Amino acid sequence: MSQNMVEGNAKQNDALYCNLNRFAARLSRVVSRCLLLCLVIWPLWLMPATEAVSAIKPASVEQGEPAPTGLTSRITEVTVLPQGAWVTRRIDVPAEKLAEPLAGSKKEQAGTSITVLDLPGNIDQESVQISSTDLLQSGPLQWLKQAVETSPDYVAIEAKIHTLRVQQADARDALEAARVRLSIFQAQMSAPATVTSKAGHQAGAFLTQPAARQSFDKLLADLISAQRKARNDLDQVNVALAKQQAQLAELRKRPEKMKLILPLERKKSAGGMTDSGLLPVYLRYRVSDAGWQPVYRADLITTPPTGAQARNTPEKPALKAATANASAKTIGDENARLDWSFSASVHQNTGEDWTHVPITLSLLDNRRYYPAPKLPRWTIGFDSHQQAEPALEVRSKLAMNMMAAPVAQPVDETGFNAEYKSVQPLTVDSGSTTTVIPLQHEQVPANATVLIAPTISPLGVLTGTFILHNPLPLPAGRWEFFVNGAQLGSAFRQAQAPSEKMSLGFGPDRRIQVTVDQKPDQREENGVIGKSTQMVRRTVVEVQSQHKEPVAVTVIMNLPIAEDSEISVESLADTTPPMTKQFDGIDGVWAWSNQIKPGQKITLNFGFRLRWPSDKTLSGL
Repeated sequence: MSQNMVEGNAKQNDALYCNLNRFAARLSRVVSRCLLLCLVIWPLWLMPATEAVSAIKPASVEQGEPAPTGLTSRITEVTVLPQGAWVTRRIDVPAEKLAEPLAGSKKEQAGTSITVLDLPGNIDQESVQISSTDLLQSGPLQWLKQAVETSPDYVAIEAKIHTLRVQQADARDALEAARVRLSIFQAQMSAPATVTSKAGHQAGAFLTQPAARQSFDKLLADLISAQRKARNDLDQVNVALAKQQAQLAELRKRPEKMKLILPLERKKSAGGMTDSGLLPVYLRYRVSDAGWQPVYRADLITTPPTGAQARNTPEKPALKAATANASAKTIGDENARLDWSFSASVHQNTGEDWTHVPITLSLLDNRRYYPAPKLPRWTIGFDSHQQAEPALEVRSKLAMNMMAAPVAQPVDETGFNAEYKSVQPLTVDSGSTTTVIPLQHEQVPANATVLIAPTISPLGVLTGTFILHNPLPLPAGRWEFFVNGAQLGSAFRQAQAPSEKMSLGFGPDRRIQVTVDQKPDQREENGVIGKSTQMVRRTVVEVQSQHKEPVAVTVIMNLPIAEDSEISVESLADTTPPMTKQFDGIDGVWAWSNQIKPGQKITLNFGFRLRWPSDKTLSGL
């Protein structure tokens, strides 16, 4: 090839490289300008879509019933009964609503009807009470059903959902815009730079220059951060929207509420007859889907107190150990402690918002009617062929009827309705959950003894005797029993009068062994004229302790009480003398109390002799 041809080809190649370099530079400038233009005008492209989304409203807003017009109220007090509750609401009535007289009214006082919204559907309409300082009820009440979809709570949640949907659409648009910006930038960054000029420069070499690369790295980080923020914003809106939709679904499950049309007029004696301001009206009513039940916890503590408990417990002299056959000694009244608590388990499913309101628990009102007591005529006589109801059974029935009535002492304001009022406002959620409200807790001295009734069972039952300092009667309810913090079981107990002595069983004591030897009855007849029958019954009881510490033990047995003078009852001479012959105030119940050392065994002899005419049959044995 000639030298001229080589030089010509070189010139053509240099020209081609220059043209390509100029083309690449122009292309780079165009792409950069397009990228900047996209970053600037992309939000403008999205504005019509955002405006269109913001114009969309929920179907319930467009097609649902309009929100009812009326007044809302707030709960100021709740009195919970064992079955049901009394709710007090305050309604602030604008004075201007009472400026116009009622239609067809000839009264001088101005009045009108107001509509109270959001009342529970299970309200006892006959129990409604209206009270106000300035206003009075001027006509009958009218009740209308209020659909859940038209309640103020439902409408407010729908408005929040509508706002959140607009925010959700904006967040989605912002996220999509961030994705597009990042995609365009990544495409620009990955453009090929393989065209090289004669001088050795590449097309798009500005992407590999340190200063330019640093600027574009910062722009890439900003775009990634903007996309991440848009994603987080969308996630937060989705969570808030799901929460509001769940609340809306929960409202749909609730029963329909009621609207009350309440005619009112001003009292002639009311002050402040201006046509501005708010006039309070209190609405009190009863609901049925509520109530409470007592929860008791009794923990018998037999271990010695420690720390602060020991400093607060008065020191008692040690009990002297009893010998095997020594006479019974009185056991100290404070050889144990009882940790006792009284709480209320409150529930309500009214659909109302009992949040941060004063709660009062009524102990006596259970919607039962107790008629005035009336005693029938009581006659006695000799047995006849007609079977008559025994007098003892009649008296027992009367006693049970008297026990069924609530027992209340005048320790409350009126003396006829015992209540527990909350010190501060409380919250009771509506639904299947319950709220436990502590009412009383104390630790009182107790007498802990193992009580044994051999004629009933050879087991010794750990028994605690104490007096609670309850100022009000304790309603009937379930008690949970504990010994030194370990739960044993539960039982239902009847109502308890204030500050009354109580004895509770805390389970069998397996370390007390009881052996009962019931001797056969000995019968014989005496006399020739006027024969009489004699019966002797003996019982030997042995009690042994396997405890490591001395234990107080009480054994109780019955001596028959004769109701006829022809029946003779006497104890045998070898009977171990009891501590008392009227245990718990019951005549004929003998009791032996002792403190048994570890491994010690005591023996009790108990026997009696009965005599009665042989021609008569003795019953009750």
